[in-house]
Amino acid sequence: MTAPSKLHTAASSDVNAVAAARDDDGAIAAKNVATSFYAAFKKRDVAAMEAAYDPGVRFHDPLFGTLDGRHRVMEMWKTVMPAAGGKKLEGSSTIGDATRRSDGAYEVKVHWDAHYELGARHIDNESDTTLVIRNGKIVDHRDDWDLSAWTEQALPHGLGGNVLANALTAFAAHTFVEVKDVFDR
Repeated sequence: MTAPSKLHTAASSDVNAVAAARDDDGAIAAKNVATSFYAAFKKRDVAAMEAAYDPGVRFHDPLFGTLDGRHRVMEMWKTVMPAAGGKKLEGSSTIGDATRRSDGAYEVKVHWDAHYELGARHIDNESDTTLVIRNGKIVDHRDDWDLSAWTEQALPHGLGGNVLANALTAFAAHTFVEVKDVFDR
């Protein structure tokens, strides 16, 4: 068996360099999508948020459960944004690096802290988010945060922060989006 030629080795190096550059470009683009989405979120720019989502996006969080499709996800955001009061959302987000997945999409981890008013109640919410981005669009959005801490702040008279309140609140939120979707079509 003969050793690979210098030409073959150089060609392999060039192919690897091109693939690495393409991965770097994809990772940068994915991180830019995440950054733009959270900038729009903070400004409550639902049009820019909607533009970041793929039409078949899947969203999941502890309150709304799983929502499939950009229309349903945006119904949720359009419900949440006005309910959070007229003030700008305060808080910050830390956007991690994009990691290429085996399916070619990029995964971006985001940690955010949000501070807002819900009616007369002040809410401090902290979330760890995973965004899956393919072809410049968010195809999967998963928010993980403490529903008990949220209901304890959001519900009056000490009603929140327990299993029953969490379940009823989540059921009501998810059902509202589903029913609204039926009437909007």
